[in-house]
Amino acid sequence: QGVLDEITWNASGWPTISGGRGTSTRAAAPLGIAPRERTHAFADDLDGPALRPGWQWPWDRVPARRFANGGLVLRTSANAGESAVDAIVARPTLSGDYTATARIVAVATNGAMAGIAAYGDNDNAIGMSRSGPSVVVWIREKGVQRTLASADVGSAASLELRIVATDGR
Repeated sequence: QGVLDEITWNASGWPTISGGRGTSTRAAAPLGIAPRERTHAFADDLDGPALRPGWQWPWDRVPARRFANGGLVLRTSANAGESAVDAIVARPTLSGDYTATARIVAVATNGAMAGIAAYGDNDNAIGMSRSGPSVVVWIREKGVQRTLASADVGSAASLELRIVATDGR
């Protein structure tokens, strides 16, 4: 992913990005160009018959995808293990400030999960998933997954899960 930011050179000849603070989450436009408000909002009901452009998945873990009963159904790839991110479709974040919401309408009770996550890679993610009558908040760090919290939601017909990020956090 490309980054456009100020680079200066220190006395030793090494490059420094943003005065040593790393890449900026917000910065003035170069050449004095006035900033434009841009919206990256989108909505997708994931009701088929195919995924719309912009959806992605890990190159080595392409999930089997189909639409059934008005929603998207994913199955893990043959080389998947036993983690919350083994069958995933994703949208890239285009800003450090965003809200993502997923409505989970039905989940099989045989250990299947459906949810929403902030995904770094297969070894690093955090999310919430519904599995049967429970919702679970989980984290995956360096390939090790653990549950942070869980709650019984019973047989609710649908459940909305939301992630809010502010300033990249």
